[in-house]
Amino acid sequence: MRITALFALLLSFLSSCVFAQKNKTWPKVADNSFNKRIQIFLSGSVPFIEVDSLAAKDLNDFIILDTRDKEEYMVSRIPGAVYVGPDFEISQVKGLDQNKPVVVYCSIGYRSEKYGEDLKENGFLNVFNLYGGIFEWVNSGQDVQNEEGKAIKDIHTYNAGWGKFVSNPHYKKIH
Repeated sequence: MRITALFALLLSFLSSCVFAQKNKTWPKVADNSFNKRIQIFLSGSVPFIEVDSLAAKDLNDFIILDTRDKEEYMVSRIPGAVYVGPDFEISQVKGLDQNKPVVVYCSIGYRSEKYGEDLKENGFLNVFNLYGGIFEWVNSGQDVQNEEGKAIKDIHTYNAGWGKFVSNPHYKKIH
């Protein structure tokens, strides 16, 4: 029994060291608890792009793919985003330029990371995962739009539990 407990303690220590090393150079979001939650779910298998970096660029220079569920996308999206949903299907991206930078996003980055992995496996060269997803996009004060392209202040939070990570008081949380 003592050996098992000692082994568990050693394994816990080693995994925390690996976790700290894995996330050492990752971006950060302002809310530390949100940042910790993001880092629990992501592996870093797809390079990150930070909200401020993307927002400072011309979004037309990117293919922006929304990997959230349709209900989330219908509430609001990042300007210029194309709905693809969380389940990768090669037919959805067949006509896209594989050399143009692609930004994938979802609520926090987990579903988009999985989608980004599939894009990379299918020949896309410049794929980036939006760190903190659409939640960090609105937390940073960036606009989202409805299907007519009009700027709105609604954000789908997936559910109430995840909604606590949308901290911008100017946005109405929908779930």
